[in-house]
Amino acid sequence: MASVLPTQRQAGMLILAFAAGVAVGANWPAIRLALAPLLAGAGSRIDDIYSALTQALGEQKEAMDDARAERQYRARRARTAPSVEQDLLASLGSLLNGQKRPAAKRAARRPARRRPRKASAPAAPVVTSSAA
Repeated sequence: MASVLPTQRQAGMLILAFAAGVAVGANWPAIRLALAPLLAGAGSRIDDIYSALTQALGEQKEAMDDARAERQYRARRARTAPSVEQDLLASLGSLLNGQKRPAAKRAARRPARRRPRKASAPAAPVVTSSAA
């Protein structure tokens, strides 16, 4: 793999950025005092913007969660067999009319699935030492 070295211009920009960082770090107390009034006024606005942004994002997330829950509900509803609902309504109707409850149909059982047998590992040969 070939190593990628920065060009002379990139190296110069890195050195300049490092020097600027050192200068700002050395003079930070004076810079902070000079920017304090500007940052204080902007601080409340930044808080307002941040709270509005988090509220909007929260509402969007809630709307997406609601839509996903609705899709899941509809999918579960579609999977429900209509005959089950009809049987339930028929049995409730017969109970309300005083008729004998119809015999419940036995659920069809699926045949048991057989698991494939695992091939047994050959036994390891026993080594006996006759040199005692």
